[in-house]
Amino acid sequence: MVAFALLVAGQAHAQTEAPAQITTEVGLGYESQTSALLRLSPQGELINIDGLQRLGGSHARIGIQGHTHWQFDDGLGLSLTADASHKRAPGASDFDLSLISVQPEVHLAMPSGSAGWGLTLQHMDVAGRPFREVTGSQVNWTRVDAEGGMWSVVADLTANRHIEFSDLDALGSSLSVQRHWVKPLRGLDSIDLSLYLSRERNTQGFDELSYRNVMLSASTEWRLLDLTWSVGASLQRILFDNTAFTDAVARVDHSAGFEFSMEQELTPRSVLRVEYSNVRSTSSIPMYDNAYQQIAVKVRTTW
Repeated sequence: MVAFALLVAGQAHAQTEAPAQITTEVGLGYESQTSALLRLSPQGELINIDGLQRLGGSHARIGIQGHTHWQFDDGLGLSLTADASHKRAPGASDFDLSLISVQPEVHLAMPSGSAGWGLTLQHMDVAGRPFREVTGSQVNWTRVDAEGGMWSVVADLTANRHIEFSDLDALGSSLSVQRHWVKPLRGLDSIDLSLYLSRERNTQGFDELSYRNVMLSASTEWRLLDLTWSVGASLQRILFDNTAFTDAVARVDHSAGFEFSMEQELTPRSVLRVEYSNVRSTSSIPMYDNAYQQIAVKVRTTW
């Protein structure tokens, strides 16, 4: 209802309305991992769901995103973003993943950047069954420097409700800080550094499912041979409040990730992207040790 009210208010009072932008993405890929674990986001923890089988094999992916924006004379603006995606893995259907999200946001333009507040509403299906619903609130601040670089700070509060696995219900908070440089060195188009901190508290009293998370990542991008190349790396540490195993220490996970991609422009509106990612995770609880790899080919089109 809040998202609908923001949308109606924007349409009624906006002085200018930017054309809606639609982006679609289709792709094929292959992924594998050594344990029957699930990671629901690049920053998230590895979780174990009873009955899931080990991930491995090819998959197809399709996604669509819509974005529109209204601007007012006093510097206030309103935007609305909606996403939907589906990944289907015929050989490992336990890891089929579908996402639908809506993000309305109010923002204020300032001479050197902007500040904003918005909502996040998300529904997630795993293995073809309803899994998680997320309701969140976000504040953000962005500052752009004279060279085109940027500082970005985002703080989130979220409530995660699980339809069939209520033991996983949790309240979360996070803070991310990103620094973006444009053409910092000869031959490089950009460098990005980011720090991500989060705290999740299980609302059902399971301390072994509550944790603190810190993640540091870096990436760079450049042009060569009419292609856009990028490479990135990340380090992550997740400390859980307790353990579910008698006489065992509290669970601590460490992950190191690497990713590489190459993009080729097909048309002024379409891009072909090839990407590879590898994440190695070790844990004080050996059952959460994991090695994940993915290679994918995608075509992204803006309409």
